[in-house]
Amino acid sequence: MFLIIGIRMIRSLVRDGLRVRKQCGKCGLLSEMREYKWRRWLTLFFVPVIPLSKGESVLMCERCDASFYPDGGAFDAEGSRSSGAPAADSDKTVITCGYCNGRMRIPVFLRKEIHVTCPHCGEKFDVKLDRAI
Repeated sequence: MFLIIGIRMIRSLVRDGLRVRKQCGKCGLLSEMREYKWRRWLTLFFVPVIPLSKGESVLMCERCDASFYPDGGAFDAEGSRSSGAPAADSDKTVITCGYCNGRMRIPVFLRKEIHVTCPHCGEKFDVKLDRAI
């Protein structure tokens, strides 16, 4: 009897993840960037059995599958709305949930407090922006 054990990286699309429409650094074309999570798994007979890591978020180009680490510049207001229309430069920003570290886009209302519910963990909190980000 023998066992085939190994380690494998598996990517999965982040549900309700970020979608950014910008120029890809590899292919140079304007394309949709979607958020994926890479996770390391222990495999038994090539079947993922036990997750070994929490996961790492990356943005991937839909045209050439190039991956980029999400930095502050990747999550600005260049993203697209659910209707597909591009957002204006100053009407949305990305914040991080203090409970689960999930990222979300919120509308920018300077000097106004807005009530936010995190789409990842469901926690509710208030956000007030004193200056434009």
